[in-house]
Amino acid sequence: MRPVVNGLAQTYGDEVDFRSYNIASGEGQAWADRYGLRGHPAYVLLDAGGSESWRAVGVVGGEVIEAEITDVLRATQVP
Repeated sequence: MRPVVNGLAQTYGDEVDFRSYNIASGEGQAWADRYGLRGHPAYVLLDAGGSESWRAVGVVGGEVIEAEITDVLRATQVP
């Protein structure tokens, strides 16, 4: 999944803050606990206000993740 996420980060990096954590690290465990993540890979998409708008655990197609990103970006655009 890393190549998919890295590609999305290249495409949306100016608009989206991509973060990646190793669950074995203290910081990674803190994020997993914060969002109740119990599997991997896990994805959490937050809107501009920091509210969760989407999550998934397990292998997810890049097109699914990209669609969720574009939905959140579209919803936060000023008309």
